[in-house]
Amino acid sequence: MKTTLAKWISLVSFSFIFFTHITNAQVSDPGAKPQEAKERYARSEDEYKAKNYKGAKNDLDWLLANAPKISKNIYIRSVKVYEEILKEVKDDSRKSILQDSMMTILDLRIKNYGEEVKIMDNDKGRFAYVFYSKKTEKHEMLFDLYQKILELKSNDVSTYNVQYLFRVAAELKKAKKRDLDDVKLIELHEKLSKICEINIKKETEKVYWEAVKKDLDGVLENAIGEMDCELIKKQYGEKIKANPKDTLLARKVQGLMQRASKKNKECFKDKMLEDIYKMFAKEYPNFNNCKAIAYWNANNDNDEEYMKWMGEAFKYGGTSLEKADLIMAQARKKAKAGSYAEARSLAYQAIQTDKSLTGKAYKFVGDLYMASGGTCVGANKTPCDRKAIYVAAYNMYMKAGDAASAARASQYFPTKTEKFTHSCGGTTVNTGGWVGETVTIPAL
Repeated sequence: MKTTLAKWISLVSFSFIFFTHITNAQVSDPGAKPQEAKERYARSEDEYKAKNYKGAKNDLDWLLANAPKISKNIYIRSVKVYEEILKEVKDDSRKSILQDSMMTILDLRIKNYGEEVKIMDNDKGRFAYVFYSKKTEKHEMLFDLYQKILELKSNDVSTYNVQYLFRVAAELKKAKKRDLDDVKLIELHEKLSKICEINIKKETEKVYWEAVKKDLDGVLENAIGEMDCELIKKQYGEKIKANPKDTLLARKVQGLMQRASKKNKECFKDKMLEDIYKMFAKEYPNFNNCKAIAYWNANNDNDEEYMKWMGEAFKYGGTSLEKADLIMAQARKKAKAGSYAEARSLAYQAIQTDKSLTGKAYKFVGDLYMASGGTCVGANKTPCDRKAIYVAAYNMYMKAGDAASAARASQYFPTKTEKFTHSCGGTTVNTGGWVGETVTIPAL
């Protein structure tokens, strides 16, 4: 009697625990063999908690086949069980079977419990590339999968799904499949980069999204070939004109033209690229966008426009070196126009703005002095007076740390005979002219 009572109490306790769990797990259907399903479910749970994954797998496989709606937990646990078992499997064929089974389990979970968006983004996307990326026959399937995940999740997609989609696309482009060429790959790159930028701004996973963006750029660099500038202009010229505020289109074309400029440097000088930069500066006025226009003009020898746009850029920031570079550009422009004194003043201003330009600025002044050798001849117009300017140039080159230029300047110093004849060795002489510097003529 006691034994029967004990068995009854045990059965009641098991039933209470099981059905309490069933209620919590929202079990809807134990299948055609409910008693065996309940026993296997309870046993698989114990094995799972004890981390006996191989033991849990047998019961979970049975439940998936015979009681697929007993609880969502059999899918959650099965994925974990398969994942752990895969870590120990060495045989490729066995591993492949387990991987395929795992993906099927995820599909069955979607079929029986919904949550497609969540499962696709969190689970299928996370495992699929790892399982199949080395199997070229699976690449088109992967491409379709990640395209679908992107459609389902849009900008809220997980980082790895963006990364895996682009890697697979690059492989398909290499294999000349899915009609993927350089242009379409760059279009996809721009689309995915935009998703990265949106998520980087959210800050919560900034580091991860920045890493994905870097990976996209690296994959693109390795995947696309040389672009033809004229073809780009033919394909996109009218589109850019018709959509002057379409920044996504503009960035795509900008990327194409910059890539094409590696093959043909004239492409970087094309007017369409300037129009794109100006559009960016108008829609998103900041330092980098204004600087891009300035550099475009610098490459086209448009000095005034270069300085104008660098001036605009500095309204939004810029380093001391960048500002000093602009001042040196102004100095070169003044020198070109023959305004040497103004050019020298600007060079000195550049030094004050950023000391790292000291050598460059002093060399520039030395070059100005050398170019003025025929006009600055001193007060008395003796050979020592006429050649004093070369001593001034020498001194500038030495300040610049340019020994080679200094040596060239010294070749024009007064000769020993001239210094002896005019008694000027070791004396101070003013260069005269716009230079107006007093220098010491080297002694005999």
